[in-house]
Amino acid sequence: MPFKLRKFMKQQSTPTHLISITFLLFIVLITFISSCESGSPCDTIECINGRCAIDTMGNPICSCFDGWKGVTCETPSCSEVDCGTNGTCIIGAEGVPICDCEGGWTGVNCEEQDLCFNVSCPATGVCIEGECSCLPYYEGDDCVPMRDKFLGNYNNGNSACPTPEDYDLEIVEDPDDISKIILKNFHAVGGPGTEISASIIASTSMIIPYQTDDAGVIFKSTNTGRLSGNTLTIEYKVEQEDGNLITCTLTMTKQ
Repeated sequence: MPFKLRKFMKQQSTPTHLISITFLLFIVLITFISSCESGSPCDTIECINGRCAIDTMGNPICSCFDGWKGVTCETPSCSEVDCGTNGTCIIGAEGVPICDCEGGWTGVNCEEQDLCFNVSCPATGVCIEGECSCLPYYEGDDCVPMRDKFLGNYNNGNSACPTPEDYDLEIVEDPDDISKIILKNFHAVGGPGTEISASIIASTSMIIPYQTDDAGVIFKSTNTGRLSGNTLTIEYKVEQEDGNLITCTLTMTKQ
């Protein structure tokens, strides 16, 4: 080959390192395309209750969650459920392994002692930490209504309003509200009494909220009404039709 031709071809040829780089890029591209077409090995297996993992041979396998076994983690298992010494593992209604606790024990693994297991509370109470706690406005071992002690007839009343005057009083329960009582023949001063509502605020305490009776007389407590033994004492104010405001003290004995 003439010298000039060889020199020209040498000048036009591609360097060897560029050929190597191009070849490597081609291999990478082919590998990427092949990978995209074949997908992940885990695409060939469905792990119902677990996660797919690749073993040492490059094969997809299911790694099951606690409480499951099988090729696809489809079978409930108690092998991984620890119920301690206070319960037994069973397969629950939904097909999930759960701990069936012995009496007096609770919790996911039967690890918590149930202090209320043998405690029986009335319908108006609830067991808390092994003891019965009454609902609001109930009290005592039997969780009876607080207002019950107020109910009944009161005689020989003395009402300083402002002049003393005796009359009888009847207290009955409010049928619509466990926290309230109804005072009948209340404020029978100089004539027939009226019917008003009072609210229980503690075991032996009540209060007359602001209210107006059918005759237009306004009543309001000035202090808390208290029951001490069989003696009921109520302090209240009365605003009469003429606008005058008088303060009354009622003391009565329960029969």
